[in-house]
Amino acid sequence: MAFQNSQLHINQALTDYAISFRPELEDYLWNTALPKKVVKHKSDYIRSINKGQILRLWDLRSDHQGKPAQTVSFKVGADQLYTCVDYRARAVLDPVERANADSVLLYDQEQMFAALMAMQTNFEKICIKDTLRNPAVLTNNVAITAGNRWDNYASPTSDPITDLTSAIELMRVRIGGKNPNFLAMHRLVWNQVQKHPAVLARGAVHVNPAGLGIVTPTQFEQILDLPPGSLHITVAQYNVAVEGAPDDFRSFIGPDVIIGYNEPTPGVRNYGLGQSFMFMPGDLPLEGGAKLQSGSADPMIVIEYPGYDIGAMGVSTIASVYGSVDFKVLVPDSGFLLTDVVNKTNTALYGNLLNN
Repeated sequence: MAFQNSQLHINQALTDYAISFRPELEDYLWNTALPKKVVKHKSDYIRSINKGQILRLWDLRSDHQGKPAQTVSFKVGADQLYTCVDYRARAVLDPVERANADSVLLYDQEQMFAALMAMQTNFEKICIKDTLRNPAVLTNNVAITAGNRWDNYASPTSDPITDLTSAIELMRVRIGGKNPNFLAMHRLVWNQVQKHPAVLARGAVHVNPAGLGIVTPTQFEQILDLPPGSLHITVAQYNVAVEGAPDDFRSFIGPDVIIGYNEPTPGVRNYGLGQSFMFMPGDLPLEGGAKLQSGSADPMIVIEYPGYDIGAMGVSTIASVYGSVDFKVLVPDSGFLLTDVVNKTNTALYGNLLNN
């Protein structure tokens, strides 16, 4: 008599395969939009030199009759203050749970990854959504109205290239001809841009086979006269639901487009949009068995220490991730914000992803 399947095999967890979402860290924009600057103190002033004084037209004419040369001088501008805010996430490494967990779950690594991603998610939300998408911070901004939105192909006034070039050229003038080098939008927005008739009209006409004509990211940068690598297309998202409620994923950048200029080779003199000022403590006196761990390429500190009265046995290892940062816009003229470039309420196209 043949064996039944249930007698020959009992289902159990695979040891070499598990499902785990891993966001592409390249989609996180905070450390590109506002480049990292590690500082020695949690707060300090940033000095500035007055732009108006540099560009002032002085009367330098000389009448050759003993008139002294015009005395000129730089003028100190208003100081700005950065103040880093502390952020911390911890993961509990419970030895009982570790021993009980299936090996494929990589218990310690996943717990640590959860803490690091909690920090990345917070940083991205604060930098992109709360700071750079805030018209009170990026004071150069335009709200795209319904007739001009980039997914409104039927409207004769809808034109992404016109909207972007207008903003970019205004930025160039205000920052002395420097070329914006950061342009960010969501992939669903980019999808609408690529299919827009005004954009397709700039694409390759003679394509074989027919129907494949499209503007690539590289070509789009060329159309806008931006340096290579300026266009950042992101799908980064976060879950706005509290734990236990149904998941509700939303995009950090939403239906907006952020344009910026940052110094390609930062030095003492800087006229870029801003910085992610990150405080890194120097000498850390670690006590009670605590030790530093290397867990992130970003300026974050990972410390492991014993946690008592935690877990089934009453002792666990705590992996604590610490970062201190201020996402600071310093030169609003080096940035531009276009809001609601698509109809974020169109759930057929975007679900609720852009509606935030």
